[in-house]
Amino acid sequence: SEDRRAGRINWNLGGCFKALELITQKDYFPSSTRDALKLFIEKPIKTGKKFVDPFQEEKNSLKTVLERQPKT
Repeated sequence: SEDRRAGRINWNLGGCFKALELITQKDYFPSSTRDALKLFIEKPIKTGKKFVDPFQEEKNSLKTVLERQPKT
């Protein structure tokens, strides 16, 4: 039987969300990209079974930062 985990990359998504939280506060970060990030974060994940997002706290923190940024 084949191992489905063999080709997977194990990303530290908590760290990725934290990095996004920091970089989105910079003046050079495009507002259109901020808007796109907000859209993806707010969109619920649809699954056939009950699902608890292990990164919901990090997503909420990033969303708070994105909402504080002025629109340009």
